[in-house]
Formats: sequence, C-alpha cells, structure tokens
Amino acid sequence: MLIGAMVLAGLILMLLLAERGSSMMWRDGRPDALFYCRPCDLRYPRRELRDRAQLICPAGHLTEPVSGDFPLGTAAIATCAAFIVVAAALVATGAVPTP
Repeated sequence: MLIGAMVLAGLILMLLLAERGSSMMWRDGRPDALFYCRPCDLRYPRRELRDRAQLICPAGHLTEPVSGDFPLGTAAIATCAAFIVVAAALVATGAVPTP
C-alpha cells in the first residue's frame, strides 16, 4: 500500500513539475505573468495587453504587474518529495512491512 502511495505521489510530483515548467512558456521567460488594471478592475495576461512594452490594457489604461503570493505549487512539490523520501526510508529500513 505504501509503495502504491509512493507511485501516486511520484505521478503527482511529475504533474506539478510539468505545470511549473510549462508556465514559463506563456510568460515569455519573465516572472510577471498577470497585470492588473485598476480602472478596469481586471487582470490581463501579457498576451492580451495592447502594448506589451508599455503594459497598456485593451482599454488604454496603464497596468501594473500582479505581485505573486506564496505559490501553493511549491508547497505541494515539497510535500510530495518529502513523502516519497520518508516512505522510501521506511520501506528500506523495514519499518513498514511490504508484501
């Protein structure tokens, strides 16, 4: 059962890492992916801005990068990796019997 959970955690870890890696593709290699327009009260991805150099929204307002909070993806990646390491240590030491 623990080995199956390790495999599932490994699959989830691969999914999270693939999502993290693919998000850099649509960000154009820049850390700021979303831009907030106060007059419109909307968030726009970089590809929807009218002027990408000046960061102008489709309505013609100046936008500002959305500050990122603590990414939950990082916590999920760390949790999956820690679970895999602890489970592998338990199986390797024989603390958890495997069939």
